[in-house]
Formats: sequence, C-alpha cells, structure tokens
Amino acid sequence: MFISETPQFEIHRLYAHNSLRNYTYLILKKATREVTIIDPWDAEACLDYLRNLESSQFFVINTHQHHDHVKGNAGLLAAGAVIQLPDYLQAQPLPGHTCEHVVFYLKDESEHLFCGDTLFQAGVGNCKNGGDPLALYASIQWLRTHLLLSTLLHVGHDYFKKNLHFAQQFEPDNSDIQYYLSNLKLQEGFEMPPNSWAIELKINPFLRLSETALRQGLKRLDKFESSELVSDRDIFIKLRSLRDNF
Repeated sequence: MFISETPQFEIHRLYAHNSLRNYTYLILKKATREVTIIDPWDAEACLDYLRNLESSQFFVINTHQHHDHVKGNAGLLAAGAVIQLPDYLQAQPLPGHTCEHVVFYLKDESEHLFCGDTLFQAGVGNCKNGGDPLALYASIQWLRTHLLLSTLLHVGHDYFKKNLHFAQQFEPDNSDIQYYLSNLKLQEGFEMPPNSWAIELKINPFLRLSETALRQGLKRLDKFESSELVSDRDIFIKLRSLRDNF
C-alpha cells in the first residue's frame, strides 16, 4: 500500500493481517529503485511487492529484535538482501519497549519517523518483554523535544482503535478522539494514513500527561489517589500499567 512520498522517496506499507497486526515498511529511492525494508514480517509478501516496484536491490533494517519484527529477515537475506542502514536514514536509539530499540528518520523536505514499537497511534509500546517504562518515558520526552508538528509517524502495529478506546475513558469529551473513533467505524486502522505528531498531541494520552482533562479522568475513575498525582512521569507509568491490562 502506497502511503506517502517525498521528492526523492516513496513510502509503502504492508499490513500482516496477523493477530499482532504488524506493519512492514518499504522505502523506495526513486532515482535508483533501491528499497529499504523496515521490520519485515513476511519475506514472500515483501518480495512480491518488490517485484511490483521493479526493484532488485534491497536492504533490511530492524527497529528491535522481537520475533515479529525480524521474522522476514532470513527469507529476504536468502533472496539477496543486505542488512545495511542507507545514508538517507538516520538511526536514533530510543530504549523503553526494549533496551536496544531504535527508530529511523527520513528527512527529504518532509520528515518521517519509523517508530517501531516506541510510539503508536494514540499509544506507546509495552515494556513487558525486556523493556523499562522509565526509559520509555524518557524516550517519549526526547521525541517531544525533537519532532516537528508535521512529522509523519510510521508505527509498528495497528492498535489504533483499541488505543483510542483506552484514551477515551479518561477524556470522553475529547472531540479529536471522537472524530477518529468515528472514522474507524467506516474503515480499519490499517487502511488509514499515518498520523502526524500534531495529531498525536491531541489524542495520545501518553503525550497529554499535563492536561487537566486527563488528570481529572484518572481521578474520576479512581485510577490515582489525588496525593499521588505528582509528576508527568508518575502518570505515564500509571497509564502504561493500566494499558497493559486494558
């Protein structure tokens, strides 16, 4: 699925239709037809798509080592792929979901961030399989200080609808959350375009830690004692724990 382009690149996304709802990304460099594949789930699906793109030179990179993000590596390597970070992508370590997690920037007039499992639409990654919620909090704060409002976010899984329902329980009057939930009645999350950072600031509870409405929602649902509402970090950790059991 073609989802975006810049003067030099096209960005394509494959949805795995599996229980984990994985995304794989293919970045086509127009001038050379080389492709970089990020977090391949299904090697054969990637190879079929590469044929459609008329590309015979391709690289593979991964945001982290979890099985669902490297499952397609072996098949692609057997077909001639090379594990290599191309010079048009910048890797940034952002631990939290796992200790070695990285994200990838593409900058070419517009800015694109391939998030892996650090940031999702209306959510963030879990920390249950080798992660650290304090590190994840720090990584999200790093994004807050470095991303442009226009940055497009290419996430690792389609958890959009469930994340929005989680967010809505704390901010039931948030019109932006209502808008996207309404859209998701008409189409699946994997059929929708990527969100910008500006959109995420309006709907993602993990980015809205200081918002009065969110804090009041936590109190209303007895998710936090009033005396415990001390810092944004405390609220982030609490939200991450609540989302684990949602």
